Amino acid sequence: MAKVDTYPQTDSPPSAARQVTSTDLPSEDKVLLDVAVKEGNFTQQGLDSGLVTTLTVTTSATLLPSTAATNRNAIAIQNFTGATMYVGFSSGVTADRVVGTTSGYELADGGEVRFDITDTATIYGILAAGSGLVKVVELIT
Repeated sequence: MAKVDTYPQTDSPPSAARQVTSTDLPSEDKVLLDVAVKEGNFTQQGLDSGLVTTLTVTTSATLLPSTAATNRNAIAIQNFTGATMYVGFSSGVTADRVVGTTSGYELADGGEVRFDITDTATIYGILAAGSGLVKVVELIT
């Protein structure tokens, strides 16, 4: 028989929890569970580590990062170039607002964009002029 803490609402504080057994749960209701394993075997699921890379982006499409971390499942890109950076998923990304599929996603200076993306996907950054620094954070499973 399992014992779980139930909360009246998803944003309820821990003090609002009440412990119930599996036989107390009504079969017709949906229950959201936040489970903490206290006994038994537990296999970790989720993130193992992360990698932060700082690189320079120019007026040529730059791979972000230059080599993807193995087993990456998410990425965050921060723009510190002093200008708008354009982000796209091919080396043909352009630094403009032209109608079509080559224009990059605009990322303002100081801005950040996040993607749930594997290590097989590529992301490029490009500037309309000059060069500047970009930080890339990869989360690894």
